[in-house]
Amino acid sequence: RFTRAYVTNALCAPSRASLLTGLYSHSTGVPENKPGMKIHAEIPIISDYLREAGYEVAFCGKSHMANALRERKWDYYFGFKDQGNYLKPVVAEGVDGKDELREGWMDDVVTDKAVEWIRKKREKPFCLFLFFKAPHRSWSRAPRHADLYKDITIPKPALWDDPGEGKPRAFLDADNKIGSAKDVPTLDKMVKDYYATLVGVDRSSELFGTHRE
Repeated sequence: RFTRAYVTNALCAPSRASLLTGLYSHSTGVPENKPGMKIHAEIPIISDYLREAGYEVAFCGKSHMANALRERKWDYYFGFKDQGNYLKPVVAEGVDGKDELREGWMDDVVTDKAVEWIRKKREKPFCLFLFFKAPHRSWSRAPRHADLYKDITIPKPALWDDPGEGKPRAFLDADNKIGSAKDVPTLDKMVKDYYATLVGVDRSSELFGTHRE
């Protein structure tokens, strides 16, 4: 267990690439979150080293970059392309498997498969990579959490509606906004949905796919 961890690039794809390769993001091929970013094919990732060392290795969940997960060798693979859907996700079982529609909430679906795999009897040491979709936008809750936080008011920061007048042009033109009006209609809804998706992940993990409320 790592009790202290640090992020050198606070964006999802670059951070994931660094975690998999052990390299800083300027060396992985995925320095930012733009489309087309891919880990350099010649770079081994941690699962390659583990398999060489005799481990049985599985992956379940979010890939979202080329040359990273579906293109590698796994003893078991259950993953989805791009951002995926929270509800009724399309997931492939096996790197050469067919992307198929699955019933349920994404992180429940992948957690159940991960638990199913981890409970199998085996002789080898093993490693499971379980990469969740939440809390990536569009922050669609698990149906069981539809009313979570309904009686709570999220306080609005003083500068939330600030048009930015007087700010440096580099700041105003930067990709530093939380989201668009489409996926952030109000601060209150966005924050509550964000928190609710995180609760969904916590409950999926805690309950190991056996029962959810």
